[in-house]
Amino acid sequence: MTARFFVILVAVGALALMICGCDMITGGDAPPPPIPGAIPGMPGQPGAFPGMPGQPGAIPGMPGQPVAVPVPGQLVPVPVPGQPVAIPVPGQPVVPPIPGQPVAPPVPGQPVAPPVPGQPVAPPVAPLPAPVIPTGDLLTDRMNEAKAANAVDLTATSMLEKVELKRGKTQSYEIQLPGPPYCHSYLAVGDDNVKEIEIDIESPTGAKETKSEREDDAEDNLAIVANHCPTIAGLYKLNAKLVKGKGEIAVQVFSK
Repeated sequence: MTARFFVILVAVGALALMICGCDMITGGDAPPPPIPGAIPGMPGQPGAFPGMPGQPGAIPGMPGQPVAVPVPGQLVPVPVPGQPVAIPVPGQPVVPPIPGQPVAPPVPGQPVAPPVPGQPVAPPVAPLPAPVIPTGDLLTDRMNEAKAANAVDLTATSMLEKVELKRGKTQSYEIQLPGPPYCHSYLAVGDDNVKEIEIDIESPTGAKETKSEREDDAEDNLAIVANHCPTIAGLYKLNAKLVKGKGEIAVQVFSK
């Protein structure tokens, strides 16, 4: 009777263990039985390797993983999304411009490509003369206009000198001039009451070197001595004579 009761008790205990799933040997929970047909390495399955897509513990950019390197000539993304920029391939020739096609002007500070042998070179464009800005003073404005028309490439080397003259009167000025290679032009202008002016240049020895051209048929208030190139340095004299009319005149020296 006792032996039969013991056998029944052992059977009931074994059945209870099977129902609750307890591991009497280790005292822990037994792992769940594998799913039939499961492939090792699938998410949540035994045998999954850390770092595989979809697995816990995957670390982006793990050491030892290859990194994509941009290949020259391929399009690579720039900071602005969707705007690719081509990387020039080292050693590749640059496509020359097509004859007859307009060429973009050079950017200041950028190197300029040398001309292609045999290709025509565009002639340089002459700079436009600077506009004469009125000052409000009659003789100053007329002198600026006379310089722009007759001495555009020269620099003023004297102040503008003004004087009131009557007909037939002369005003003289002393000028210290260098010798070669410097050349000079002398301009004289008058107001509306001045009809004709003459100017001439005397050398340090007192000899007349050059004078303005006189046109008896023309009446104007402008006189010019251009391209006077002294052979020696010294103290020269500029004489301005009012030939017709009376009024205020102005003289100035320009050099290069």
